[in-house]
Amino acid sequence: MRKKFIALAALLMVGLSSCNDEEIIKTNPGFVEKGYGALTIAMTHNGASTRAVGDNAPDDVAFKEEKAINSVAFIVKTETKDGDAGTYNYYLSEEDLLSPNGFTEPLTLQDPGAGDSTYTCQIKVKSLGWATPKVLVIANYKENGVDIAGIVGSKEWDELPAALMSAQLTATPSTPLLMFGKIDNLVTWTTQGGGIAAETIKMERLVSRIDVKNYAYNADASKGFILESAQLLNPKQYSFIMDTKTAEEINAVPTITEFPAHANVVEAGGIQTLDSLYTYENTNAEGTTATALQVNGFYRGAKMSKLIAFKKADAVGTPGDPIALARNTRYVVNINPSKDSTDIVWDIKVDDWTVSDTITVEPSFPVPTLKDLKLDGTATGLTLSGKVVTVANDYAGGGKVTLTSSAPQASTYTVKFKYNTTGSSIKWNDEKYKNEIVQGTPVVTYATEKASVTRTYEIPVPVQDSIKVPLDAFVIIQNGSVPDACDTITLRYFPNYDGKTIAPVWYKDQYWAPVNCGANKVPSGTLAAWDLETCGYLYQWGRKTGFSYYASNPTDLAPDNTFPTYVEATTAGYTNENKFIKGNSSKDYSWFSDYKDGVITEWPRENQPCPAGWRVPTKAELDKILADSPKQTNGKWVAPSNSKFVLPAVGHRSYDSGSSSNMANGGFYWSSTINETGYSPRLFFGNGSANMNTEVLSYGFSVRCVQE
Repeated sequence: MRKKFIALAALLMVGLSSCNDEEIIKTNPGFVEKGYGALTIAMTHNGASTRAVGDNAPDDVAFKEEKAINSVAFIVKTETKDGDAGTYNYYLSEEDLLSPNGFTEPLTLQDPGAGDSTYTCQIKVKSLGWATPKVLVIANYKENGVDIAGIVGSKEWDELPAALMSAQLTATPSTPLLMFGKIDNLVTWTTQGGGIAAETIKMERLVSRIDVKNYAYNADASKGFILESAQLLNPKQYSFIMDTKTAEEINAVPTITEFPAHANVVEAGGIQTLDSLYTYENTNAEGTTATALQVNGFYRGAKMSKLIAFKKADAVGTPGDPIALARNTRYVVNINPSKDSTDIVWDIKVDDWTVSDTITVEPSFPVPTLKDLKLDGTATGLTLSGKVVTVANDYAGGGKVTLTSSAPQASTYTVKFKYNTTGSSIKWNDEKYKNEIVQGTPVVTYATEKASVTRTYEIPVPVQDSIKVPLDAFVIIQNGSVPDACDTITLRYFPNYDGKTIAPVWYKDQYWAPVNCGANKVPSGTLAAWDLETCGYLYQWGRKTGFSYYASNPTDLAPDNTFPTYVEATTAGYTNENKFIKGNSSKDYSWFSDYKDGVITEWPRENQPCPAGWRVPTKAELDKILADSPKQTNGKWVAPSNSKFVLPAVGHRSYDSGSSSNMANGGFYWSSTINETGYSPRLFFGNGSANMNTEVLSYGFSVRCVQE
């Protein structure tokens, strides 16, 4: 059954309400009586910035005039729960307040001086039911010739998509710009049975914006291209307001044969800019009706006009697939000097215009859809599962991941790292990934209902060569308007430790080496005697030379008992460079003399025995082990949370004689920390106790590395 709640019906229904209610409404517009629903709206502009290609700094590319809202229309449809066709009515900012088709609070600019102004208003709706309320919002309808009253008064709800369009068929789109938004189901009214609601509605401008950047400009007319004007060829006469039109219906919209040239060219920073040519959307799929851009000017003193088609260049630089012009999207045409300096060339970028105008809070920006994700290339050692690429130990390079992103806005990307947090192991530190990842040009395509921006990505899978450490490299594909709306491709590296056949061990929120420095095998069973393969070397603090365990009269002591400075002891070619240096009793038994001068604040990285990508742990990291109350059993301690984390009780070498003791009874592990008095904390665990005392630096203790 055909039902419409148009102006006359609204007037009758208001007339049937009680006099008391009517009086209350006039004196208190915020009052919501039974059977009514109030929708409070704050139309705001989000000032998110974007940077066009070639710009030196981010700027808000949306002009104040592009944000202006001078008139607003709401079309509201409600249904009863029995599933009937429902009723609907319109509300206009130009109607009198509190009239059947007017607002209950006027359209008001809250802060005229603000860069991102906020408009507020309120409508009130009477309905017999609140099942699946729908709201259409059309901004600047009056200025763009949209006859809301005439359309709503003569059309069914399902006829609105074809009927809502601008009446100014041959006019150039201009500010204030026509915008459209909607709510498919105002749930608050349904659950409350009307009442007060405030909703978020994403508004989109119906036009495309085209900016021209002339990088071939030279103030000397004999040396470059001087842009004088630009004009659109074959622009569409109008755009359907609602976003439910197919590509075929958009193509059927007639084009304009006469279109004015724009000459507001601005020169700044050595380039020319001509911003804000507006046109209605066009798939550009039909050659005879495709919208193109003509630029006019002088090249090397001679008059020149160039036709720029909105087409994507293929791999060899010839025109390729058409670039569709979509609503609420900005296109930047960059004019560049050609390599042979005999002509000009150009490229077309799809950029953000600005975050769409919204009603209340923020618009909804979806996460980009990632499609056609696959490994490309003949490289071995890579596997793809879902969105995770696992890199094997034997991977030698040459592989890459390819994919396509799709979203209403152009996507972008960034990279973050876990474990090897700088990305140094794949040489992507300092954002070097930006030179490695290939990001395709955004292309606007049409699905069955609306436009989306697709973009291809090629992500190389780098090799870990000099640094072999666990790493998750997250390639984050972001919605270009809202970075938090994103999806992630993970490159996962988990190589064996230091070229061995054993993997790193996860313990207390970080990766540890599976063995002590110098060892190659995790001890098992009972450990009774020193063995390099399972125990590793003993190290003096601040040195990378490892020493064996000797019970007495070790043969590798310095024979002359000299006590060099730290600088001397670590100088290449020094006689005792690889010998155990006994502590100097006059220097608190340090093996070097300048430790109290503030020269050394931690174990120098270049003198650490840990391999690249690994380091000696700090006191705070050894404190995590101490919190587990380690105690040696069968000559070693096994972590309760991970049986693969095993610390052998290797004993130590004495600071004054160089002899060894405590094998299989006590474990001593250096930290990289040094205190203000020149001592270093070390972890000790024995038969019944554990502590973190400080010791003189001439002791020989074990070292267990952590990942940098």
